[in-house]
Amino acid sequence: MSFSKKCKKLKLIFLKNDSVSMKNISAQYNPDRFKYYKRTCSDAKQMLGIHSMPHVSLLQAYQDQGDSVLENLRTTNYYKMQKMYGRDKRWIIRKVKAFISLFNYIKAGKPCDLIEVINKPVVQNNKYSNQYEIWEGHHRIACCYVLGHKDIMCKVYKISRD
Repeated sequence: MSFSKKCKKLKLIFLKNDSVSMKNISAQYNPDRFKYYKRTCSDAKQMLGIHSMPHVSLLQAYQDQGDSVLENLRTTNYYKMQKMYGRDKRWIIRKVKAFISLFNYIKAGKPCDLIEVINKPVVQNNKYSNQYEIWEGHHRIACCYVLGHKDIMCKVYKISRD
């Protein structure tokens, strides 16, 4: 069974809403997709850290280049990651435009849904993550990170291992 299918069957137990330091949150370690993700990250030491996410580098490029980032989209790690996941160009362009809209929405000070994190990694004892893992909200957390937020409000869950 694939990791994604296993995750859909996990039972999450809500613990609390909490302010969590960005330093203590990482992308989720997914063994099925990790080989693809690894190819797009420049920092092997902290590969799953928020600062290494292709989402973040795309928004940083958007801040530097504005809408012209769409002209060079194929060269971004975000685009390459989505292609490796099997997404087509039109799907990726739609996703990027929605992502940029979300970024501008948050930048304008408008509220967004809380990020959902798991208090311990799904894959125990992996060498890449030993902290909170993003369950839902990769795009939202990337927006907040690029905008300079140090902490972020999260819904914190734990996995029922019964």
